Amino acid sequence: MLGEKHPSTADSYLGLGNAYYSKGEYDKAIAFYEKALAITVETLGEKHPSTASTYNNLGSAYYSKGEYDKAIAFYEKALAITVETLGEKHPSTADTYNNLGSTYGSKGDFDKAVVCFEKALAIQAETLGEKHPSTATSYGSLGVAYKHKGEYDRAIAFYEKDLAITVEALGEKHPSVATSYFNIGLLYDKRGDKEQACAYIQHALDVFATTLGPDHPHTLKAERNLRRIRGGAVTRQHTSTQHVSESRLQQQHVLAHRNLLLRFISSAVVYQSSAPQRNLLMRFLGAVAHADVDARRPANTGSDGEDKKTGTGRDAPRGCSVPARAVYKDACKCPNEPLAGWLRKRGQWNTAFRTRWCKLDDDGHLAYGKSLAERGRIPLSSVLSAELAHGGEELHVAVPGRTFAFRLHARSDTSLADWCTAINSRINATT
Repeated sequence: MLGEKHPSTADSYLGLGNAYYSKGEYDKAIAFYEKALAITVETLGEKHPSTASTYNNLGSAYYSKGEYDKAIAFYEKALAITVETLGEKHPSTADTYNNLGSTYGSKGDFDKAVVCFEKALAIQAETLGEKHPSTATSYGSLGVAYKHKGEYDRAIAFYEKDLAITVEALGEKHPSVATSYFNIGLLYDKRGDKEQACAYIQHALDVFATTLGPDHPHTLKAERNLRRIRGGAVTRQHTSTQHVSESRLQQQHVLAHRNLLLRFISSAVVYQSSAPQRNLLMRFLGAVAHADVDARRPANTGSDGEDKKTGTGRDAPRGCSVPARAVYKDACKCPNEPLAGWLRKRGQWNTAFRTRWCKLDDDGHLAYGKSLAERGRIPLSSVLSAELAHGGEELHVAVPGRTFAFRLHARSDTSLADWCTAINSRINATT
């Protein structure tokens, strides 16, 4: 027996706190973090890196609760200890500055956020190098802060530095690079430079269309903004999947422009919907396809009069025309393309979020590491669930005994939904 006042007991409390944090039960997480803190202070002392780590965890819990002043107080305690024990020029010090910067940004105090991000950037550039993904993240964070301050020239400058590092790491033809081009284009638009805005967004549109497809939400969003800036009419319309009731869907009988409608519904099914919404949309898609009857003969009937199946694992509704059946088949598919990019992953013991290269590969793993080389792998066969949490700000991937938490990289605003959809599609495809 080790007793209540033992570092291993503190580790157990810390693990319980992390588990409740992952579940979104922040009050319980805080209670266990405080127990861990009391033991750590008594056994290791106030001026110890483990104490700083626990203060960081408490700061993260209060941040997630929206109690930013308390979060800042704990982050500042963690910072003071980290600087004293590890030094000002240490990556852990930079992580704490980033945590403080994010919290000040959430409070709307972007001047203080900029100060913290600049300190983090200076440390990362010196200790990790100018071409490190964590350095790129800090450039992106500064860009976001200056954007909110309305200082678009400075925001563009930092986004450009973030972009340069990302292009070198991933290449010009990558969705993450396209997202950076898109964000910079929007800033040029806010600054009133329509020509530059169009140039950047056009480049983003070309890459999105090539790498993700013409009907992907990123592609459609870029196209819509490009046409808005140019003053042209928007030719593609998003189909909303968030607030449409089942009764309303059943009442819609849209046969005009049927192929365009079906294409967008299938895109929403694959890329944007939750499971209940996906099922609802599939029923609507079937209803529209059922109404789209080929007048020449029942399309689900072969020349010998026997019923034919679509081969998708689901039968298309009887009476579907060939185009409708093809779209229905596409909508039933689950995307299985490799997915890779920079995310911020929360540590198991130190709950600070750190930049990691993540890849959903073809052999059934979610791999992650500090660089393009892998450091850890999550077998998708062991994943119990993958879902967005905290208002879509985090992606939680649950496996037996642990929940992995990921946050968005600073330069992207929709990638977590893509990761969540892709992981669930892989899981569903193997069950």
